[in-house]
This record gives sequence, C-alpha cells and structure tokens, in this order.
Amino acid sequence: MEALRCKLNELLSAKQAAEHILALKEREIVGHWSAVGVLRPVDEIVYRARSVAYGDVDAITESPSEVDVPRQRWEPPPGGTWKVNVDGAFWEQEKKGAWGFAVRDDQGHAALAGSGSLEVVNDALSAESHACIAALQAAADHGLHNIILETDSTILVKALQTDAYDRARDGMLFREAKYIMAMNFSSVVVAYAPRSCNSLAHDLAQFGRNRDPDDPTVWEHPLPDFVNDLVVRGRTEPLVE
Repeated sequence: MEALRCKLNELLSAKQAAEHILALKEREIVGHWSAVGVLRPVDEIVYRARSVAYGDVDAITESPSEVDVPRQRWEPPPGGTWKVNVDGAFWEQEKKGAWGFAVRDDQGHAALAGSGSLEVVNDALSAESHACIAALQAAADHGLHNIILETDSTILVKALQTDAYDRARDGMLFREAKYIMAMNFSSVVVAYAPRSCNSLAHDLAQFGRNRDPDDPTVWEHPLPDFVNDLVVRGRTEPLVE
C-alpha cells in the first residue's frame, strides 16, 4: 500500500491519479483507503476516480449520500406543485437494493407512493437512481406537470442537473431520468433534501427489500394505512440531533 501512495504522490493531477486507480485491480485497493487519506469502501473510491477521469473534479470530495446538515422536517411545495421524494437502499454483501418514493401536494397530502426491490444493483447511487425513475414515471403517468424532485444524494442531484456524470457507471440511469423529465413535465426542480426531510421515501425503500423484484407497487389515493401512518409520523415526530 505504501508503494501505491508513493506512486500517486508522483502524479501531477487528480485526473492522472484517478486514471491510475482505475487501472488497478480491485485486490490492489482492497482495504478502505483513498488518495485523500479517508477511510472509504472500494466501490466509492472507484466511483469517484471514474468521475474525476471523466472531468468532474468536484466528485472526489463529494459523498453520494447525505451531507452533514442540521435535522429539518419535510415542507410542502408551493401551490400547484407536487413534491416527489425518492430514496434507494443498498445491501452491499448481497448486491441487492430497493427503492421507494412518495408524491405529496401543497397541503402535505400523499397522492402517490411506491416501493420495489432490485435483484442486482451496483451501489446505493444506482438504487437511488432507480427510485428516481420509478417516481418520475408514476408522476408522469398520473398527469402531474409541475414537480419538485427531492433526494438525499448530492451526486444524484448534480447528475440530473448537468451532464457531468453521463459517462459514469450509472450514466444510463441518469440519462433515462433526464429524458423522462424533459418529455413529460412543464417544470421540474431537482433539489437536495437531508435524510430528516426524506424519511417517508427512506422507509418505503426499506419496505421494498422483501418485495418480489418483478412486482413493484405504486399506490394511489387512498393509500394503504401504513403509508398514511408514515406520512403523519414524518410530519409530527420530534427531531433528534
């Protein structure tokens, strides 16, 4: 490992370092090491290296999951707009995932919700992207024209707002989501939401773990009691730091 550190120190740019990491075999970077000296899983090291090699230097210091911000509560969207919250779940040892989403109106009432499992998935970001696509398609199918899409993945936000990640491993999913947004909605705002504001989608993603991968569910109003209970809990439970 010391030899690898020395080699990377000799390189002149982040892009050269990223390309060198991508050329390594996984067993050569097993452990939890990155060029910035932070403990991270191999999948994340490789993902960030690939992102930098494709020209997005900011990705090397950005996590695909929630950043550290004070806890907040979910807030309704402006009148005439629907808020779509999405989340993905990933179980690394099994390489399986799940997704969940919820669509609420400007009064905080849930009109749509969905949950499903993924038989094979690359990482948490991939699961989050599947959640995004499922939610966008459901919203489009129900004729919702103005939406705010919220996710607790900062990388997914950037991937949907720009083309910076179109050539990354999950690029096909990002492009599909952007295509659905462009073709089916009058207005779309993609925004980051901390986990405390995304708890309903998170709980629905966890619920999806035991579902049949070939049988995802999208619930319409009236929603199942357990979904309505999650909606109420997300608006009323105390915030814990």
